[in-house]
Amino acid sequence: MPRNGVIAFMVATRTREIGVRVALGDALKLVAGICVGLVLAVLWRTAFKD
Repeated sequence: MPRNGVIAFMVATRTREIGVRVALGDALKLVAGICVGLVLAVLWRTAFKD
C-alpha cells in the first residue's frame, strides 16, 4: 500500500473524529440551553403566579 494512501486515510479519519466531537459538543450545548430555558420558565411561572 502506498504511503500517501495511508497518510490520507489517517487524516480523513482524524478529520471525521474531530467533526463528530464538534457536532456532539454543539448538540450537548443545545440540549443544555433548552433545559436551562425550561427550568427558568418554570421558576419564572411559579415565582410570579397570580
